[in-house]
Amino acid sequence: MDVGNVLAAEKKLRTIITIIFLGALLLSLIVSFTFSSHFTRPLKKLKFGTSRVINGDLSHRIDIKRKDEFGELAAAFNHMAVSLQAHIGKLEESKKKVEEAYRLREKFLKETSHRIITPVSIIGGYTELLLESSNLNDDQKERIRIIRERNDEIQKLVRDALEGNYLEEEEGDG
Repeated sequence: MDVGNVLAAEKKLRTIITIIFLGALLLSLIVSFTFSSHFTRPLKKLKFGTSRVINGDLSHRIDIKRKDEFGELAAAFNHMAVSLQAHIGKLEESKKKVEEAYRLREKFLKETSHRIITPVSIIGGYTELLLESSNLNDDQKERIRIIRERNDEIQKLVRDALEGNYLEEEEGDG
């Protein structure tokens, strides 16, 4: 065999091996991109859906209809979004009820305070008149001073309630 023929055959063989290697490399890249997109596409949908829910869009659902773990994860995600939406609806309903109860409590307290203030003011006036009277002994005047002090406490409570201070103090304590 001639050396030139051997070199030509070797060159031809190298070219064929290079073409086969490049073809196999191209085929493996195509297969790996296709295979990876099989996994990354549902992950991207899940990531997008998560960001929508994080931003408050609880009506968003993930549309992955697969029978594998990604399909199960999408179904669980959608169930979670429905559950969150229902719980937030209940919380908003409860918040409205609490606000209404607070409003009614405040109204009751103010109306009751207005009804109490007149008789309490009258009692305060009478205690002042009695203390100025000379018909009472020291023991009687001391008892009337105690009544006046208690009456002043009641007047302060009523004024605080009328001004809303009572409600603020109660909230701070609770």
